[in-house]
Formats: sequence, structure tokens, C-alpha cells
Amino acid sequence: GDAPEGPPPYYWLSIGGIWLYTFGIPLWLYLVMRGSRRRLYDDRVRQTLGFLYNGYEPTFYWYETFAMLRKVSVDLPLVVPDLGEAQRLGLLMFLAIFFLAVHVNRKPYDNRSYRLMDQLESFSLWNFMGLLMVSFFSSTLETELDIEALVQIVLLAVALGFQLVFLLWAAVAFLRPWILIAMERSERRK
Repeated sequence: GDAPEGPPPYYWLSIGGIWLYTFGIPLWLYLVMRGSRRRLYDDRVRQTLGFLYNGYEPTFYWYETFAMLRKVSVDLPLVVPDLGEAQRLGLLMFLAIFFLAVHVNRKPYDNRSYRLMDQLESFSLWNFMGLLMVSFFSSTLETELDIEALVQIVLLAVALGFQLVFLLWAAVAFLRPWILIAMERSERRK
């Protein structure tokens, strides 16, 4: 006989579990931290929850749970059925712009190392948007075959360029203290 139409029997149960874990855990951690927000620097709270808020400005103790939601949100358009590639990329671009705007507006990381973490996060989100734009242009490309291959190679080079610039910038940012020390020693020798 014909197979029944529609999702398998446990489809909706598994969808519910995915939503519960992907959104429930960050929400639960946020609520626990919010309830403890006045005691975040107590030894006991710091030992149990400190890994979630250490490195952020005190008013942004909740930001790690927001970052968890960002990571999950970026994966969701990839698994939503019946979305075309252009809709997926558009939704991902919307999410990238939203999360970049929140990050640039808030700058949640503490200001150690010349605001390095805020800069890396911003640059990473800009990089993500650039890669999405390259993917969008690549997916909507409809030209003659010879030109299409050349354009695809150029778009791939642009995408790799985004990655290379990010990696170089990150390397220089992390090496900056040692570069400054070497420059200072060099100046003292003169």
C-alpha cells in the first residue's frame, strides 16, 4: 500500500525536544543568573556560574546565554523545511545584522587587552555577514557557463580573503602585547 503522508510518528516530539534543549537551556541559565545577579561575586556563585559571566562587563552577566541563542539561531534556518536557499540566506543575513547591531551597541566584554574581545567579536560578525553576501551572490548567479565559473572563483577568493583578513587581524591582536614589548626593548637599545 501507499505510505501515509506527513511526518513520521515521533517527528513533533523530536521537534519539541530540539526546541526545549536549544532554547530551554540558555533560558534556564539566564533565569538562574538573573536570580543570582546581586550575588555574582560571592564565592559560591562564582564557583558554579562564574564561567558563564567571567570576561563580561558586570551589567552583561547574561550575555553568554544570548551568545548561546545566537549560535542556535544561526543553525535554525539550515534545518527549517521548505525554505529555499535565498530565503535561508536572507534569514541568516537578518540574524547576522541583528546580532551585530546588539553587539556593537552593547560591547559586553570587559575592557582587558585594549577591548580585544569586543573587537574580535565585531570583526567575526562582520566576517560572517560578508560570507553570507558572497554565498547569496554565488547562489543567485545566472550567467553563461564560462563566465559563471570565473565569477565563482572570484567569489571563493573573496570569501577566503575575508577569512584570511580575520585570521591575520586576530593573530596581530593576540600578539600585540609581545610586539609592544619587543618595540619597547628595541627603543631602549638605541
